[in-house]
Amino acid sequence: MTLARSRKWQAALSALRRRTGLSPKIAFTAVASASLRVSEWQIALDLLTRDLALKGVSLDQRSYCTALTACERGLQWRKALLLFEEMRRQAIQSNDFICSAAISACGKSTKWPTSLRLLRELTEALEPCKFSINAVIHALARGREWQRSLHLLELFKGDVVTFNAALAALSGSALWSHALAIFEEMPIRRCDPDVVSVNTVASACERGSAWRRALAMLRDASESQVDLVALGVEAAAHGRAQHWAVAVAVLAKTQAMQLQRGRGANNSFLGNIVLSACDKAAEWEAALAVLESMKVSKAADLVSFNTCISASATAARWHIALAEC
Repeated sequence: MTLARSRKWQAALSALRRRTGLSPKIAFTAVASASLRVSEWQIALDLLTRDLALKGVSLDQRSYCTALTACERGLQWRKALLLFEEMRRQAIQSNDFICSAAISACGKSTKWPTSLRLLRELTEALEPCKFSINAVIHALARGREWQRSLHLLELFKGDVVTFNAALAALSGSALWSHALAIFEEMPIRRCDPDVVSVNTVASACERGSAWRRALAMLRDASESQVDLVALGVEAAAHGRAQHWAVAVAVLAKTQAMQLQRGRGANNSFLGNIVLSACDKAAEWEAALAVLESMKVSKAADLVSFNTCISASATAARWHIALAEC
């Protein structure tokens, strides 16, 4: 944090207090919340844990919640634990937002055992709510602790965010069959899958070479459940299945949608899978067309050129591929 940035927020704080007559606690918390909205977590944390303390003012429930959120954004898990313990010593009532912020601060720093401990302590004091449960399952997903994720999913009634966190844990551990089973269980537990659910499971199936499953999922998905990620998975699945013509068509659709939405179409991994399908089918002209589209979007890399040369060499057209390099 630079001195200039710190002074800017201090000036904003002084102006707010002059114009509104707010107490230091409310004014500091308001400015800290505003700084979090523009990713200035360090300033928010300093305002509440240093500057406010210098004025002899203690934090209240809202201030602690804001400070813990700053710790989460900045991956300051040790500071989060200190604040959480301090709040409990002062007998300030906790809530789901405060607990989930402390849990997430630990989870995002790969301290999932600490996140789990906080959830256990929470269940002893009050009924845990969905934000805290979701935060713990996300922490477990980052730690590849998929079995613990599924255990929590069985213990607590979750929402779509809870299920998606568990699906991410399974996907990250390459357990596509388990992810598919949980996905199919969601409607039974009165939880409708969303676009994140579809993308996560379809991606897991595609990466696990279960491309038929991935394609079947995407065919059954509603229009609202399909986005650019799903289209990319579809193109990759067709590529791995050697459906080169369909893969090329889906890749073109994906690139067009990316450009239309202003995201660019730079996806070397996906393009190279489609190029590989063209190579194995000896479709050198299609490979050249895909390479050309990748060059335009600056997605072509060394693998792209090598694969295209391989496809052309199979058809004795290597000199044409070399001209494209």
